[in-house]
Amino acid sequence: MAWTPSSQFRSISPAHDWEHALISGNGSLGALVFAHPTHETITLSHERLFMPLFRPLPAVNTASSLPELRSLLLSGQYQAAADKVIQLAKTEGYEAWHWPDPLVPAFDLRLTTRTGPEISDYARGTDFSTGVVQVSWLDDDQALWKRRLFVSRADDVAVLSLQAPAGHMLDCTLTLATTGFSGEREKQVFSDGVERVEINAEGDSLSYRSRFRRRWPGSLRGCDGLVRICAPQGSLSTSENSVMVHGTSEILVLIGLTLCYDDDDASPLSTLRQRLQALPASFDQLLGRHVTLHAPFFNRASLNLGSHENNDQSSETLLATALQNPSDAPPALFEKLFSAGRYAILSSCGQLPPTLQGIWAGSWTPAWSGDFIHNGNLPIAISSLLPASTPELMHSYFDYLESFMDDFRENARRLYNCRGIYLPTYTATHGKQNHFHQHWCHTFWTAAIAWAAHYYYDYWQYTGDRTFLAQRALPFMEEAMAFYEDFLISGDDGKLLFLPSTSPENSPANTGSQASINATMDVALVKELVRHTITASQFLEVNGEKIPAWESLLQRLPAYRINDRGELAEWLWPDLQDNHAHRHPSHLYSLFYECDPDIEHDQRLQEAARAVIEARLVWWRGEDIAQHDMAFGLVMLGLAATHLRMTETAYEIASWLATRYWRSSLVSTHNHGSIFNVDLSGGFPALLIEMLVQSHVGSIELLPVLPVQWSYGSLKGVTCRGAITLDLSWQPQHIQLTLHTNHTQHITLLFQSDIVAVNAQTEITFQCSGKQVSLTLPEHQTITLEVNVA
Repeated sequence: MAWTPSSQFRSISPAHDWEHALISGNGSLGALVFAHPTHETITLSHERLFMPLFRPLPAVNTASSLPELRSLLLSGQYQAAADKVIQLAKTEGYEAWHWPDPLVPAFDLRLTTRTGPEISDYARGTDFSTGVVQVSWLDDDQALWKRRLFVSRADDVAVLSLQAPAGHMLDCTLTLATTGFSGEREKQVFSDGVERVEINAEGDSLSYRSRFRRRWPGSLRGCDGLVRICAPQGSLSTSENSVMVHGTSEILVLIGLTLCYDDDDASPLSTLRQRLQALPASFDQLLGRHVTLHAPFFNRASLNLGSHENNDQSSETLLATALQNPSDAPPALFEKLFSAGRYAILSSCGQLPPTLQGIWAGSWTPAWSGDFIHNGNLPIAISSLLPASTPELMHSYFDYLESFMDDFRENARRLYNCRGIYLPTYTATHGKQNHFHQHWCHTFWTAAIAWAAHYYYDYWQYTGDRTFLAQRALPFMEEAMAFYEDFLISGDDGKLLFLPSTSPENSPANTGSQASINATMDVALVKELVRHTITASQFLEVNGEKIPAWESLLQRLPAYRINDRGELAEWLWPDLQDNHAHRHPSHLYSLFYECDPDIEHDQRLQEAARAVIEARLVWWRGEDIAQHDMAFGLVMLGLAATHLRMTETAYEIASWLATRYWRSSLVSTHNHGSIFNVDLSGGFPALLIEMLVQSHVGSIELLPVLPVQWSYGSLKGVTCRGAITLDLSWQPQHIQLTLHTNHTQHITLLFQSDIVAVNAQTEITFQCSGKQVSLTLPEHQTITLEVNVA
């Protein structure tokens, strides 16, 4: 197999379970490929294949008891307030902890191939630029066998090619089966959730039908799958759930999947069969149609760190070598993981944004139901889409949220008697706040909607799309503002209170309860929301009558607090003590994207935030961290460190992320070495981009956090706020950049060292002073600058 530096990788061992499989996907349909030479398993999944678990219920009516809840919290009875919500919920039909519907697999396609007893030179891998996964090996005659698969964006099918070496013939059995179980619990969940499965083999096809037990209006009934087998040179025979192919040099397999919301008499299998029969029986032709859609997304951004060493090493060798010495991880590993992460996220953005597992599912009991978690997982998963120049993919996120606006409004009314919208911490197939617990008091976390609003605003900042701002972003932000206008109440000092509140999944050291008052994250997010809503309104010249009230609200929000250890406090309520033994650094939110002006202009707050990062890293360096850690929490720490110019710390974090949280399939994990999870796949490219380019409307900072280990490199295809695309390359004392914008604008380029000389390869007027260059970018022109720095 031929491999290029960063757009492909080579692994030397097949998967022993679904979490180690290779991935391919078109945003909606996903395939997990185990890549075993003679006994292959391919697990199919779909972005909307959530097995019904609990009938959706209205959010618990805490509005009627809100004075009591607030009184309990103000008197220090934090856990009693959380328990009160559970008491209310039990009276409204919440008899158990309501997990959202789990993301489950569709079925397995299993292949048994006879190729000879001896296998050597085994390799598997993925070409990220095409989405093709491949496995190859030599048999005892040194003949090369290979299989390739991709999931087509053009035709919405998985396409599998099996090829025999010249002079050899394929004998293969293809079988459809229910995805297996890892233990008794998983088996029981399947039995409780799936009413029946039907598998049939007929002629050149295999069909699979499943139907769920639980049902209610609008719920998913099950899925239908069809496999079409094309082997014109061979003979086919069938058994109950298998097709046997004999004597052919190549087999083409087309796999289609459709979801069923209607009763059985309206099965879509016949429609699926017609669709597959209409497709050409040519792997290359189908691949060409797919690549024209897939490649433009992947190829828009790339990272090269200037070293060609280690590029041809297997992923197992790269990861093992880097884990032994993370501070000296090969640049090739960062390059490949930058590509691998982007590939996983763009392959799992369809009608919906990525779940915890993207669009891939291989278990009937996925971790955290494999759903959408809004207190960190999903925001980090999508964090590289805008800077990596794929704004179209953000619409899956916006469309998903907007499909549940009525639920969000009902949540706001029932939980807090507020106007506007309330986004739950967990969602899947609806937007009702159903998932909470006396320990995990998610109803007290109100900041999800403000975090979502950040991405609406940032989409406008990155794209300059005025229509989106006017028709989608600002209306969403206004509804979020309406919620906080009603929810926030005045304290004795005249400052506003977040009551109730919680800092995601963490408990103050002196209470043991996640219920709290004035979590720093809540305040930081609402400050950002207010500022952004005012800015957007002023740009569109609307809401003039509301802006004074919003400005007053901003002034009344509580100030950030520094605790007695000199750290930015996680709770602004003075009675609550910090607890650093936790994976969520949520109180650093004001440093995740752009530095909050209140911190940017206050050196004491900057030092306090640095102290938090150092304190959290002490915990992260602990010996038992593998049991408690979380990759996206490290991404958050890394983003905060970059905005505080903590270069060595940011590199240390990036190195941990590169060495601890990836399978040999180059799919990311949630914990060190466990739990298939794509949050890091989005967060890792975002962190690397932010280390190399930071942007604000009107200014771009170049190489703000450049590790000494990356003294040579290039970053191409980055989008900056202000709708500017940027290509950047660097070496010691020399930087070259190319910029392009669709509208004339004045910008300032900021460097970390004094400028010695500037050469513009395009006719343009600029001014140079100290560490910055000021210039006007003309519309629809590309300009190139070469800058020598001290």
